[in-house]
Amino acid sequence: RTAATASNTKSPNQDWAVTLVESSPDIRRALAFPVAFASSANWLAQCIYVAAKLKIPDHLSGGPMEVRHLAQECDADPEALGRLLRSLSGQGPFPGLFIEV
Repeated sequence: RTAATASNTKSPNQDWAVTLVESSPDIRRALAFPVAFASSANWLAQCIYVAAKLKIPDHLSGGPMEVRHLAQECDADPEALGRLLRSLSGQGPFPGLFIEV
């Protein structure tokens, strides 16, 4: 039997992609990232909601400010606001948001 013949006679339940993914832990980890990203969509949506509710973009429209001053403007806890801003930095919803840690 030649290689071409063997590939045409595979079982209908045997998919080359499944075999490849099952055989490689690296591929499984790489494919898990989009699943984790999709599951974090709700978390990101909640962060954006809180930032909008606190009117953070409005408060930052005049330029950068320290988190403690922003917290006073928003009437928010400075530590919690810092965590929120760090969560949002790099996610894309607030372009130009850079957090110095």
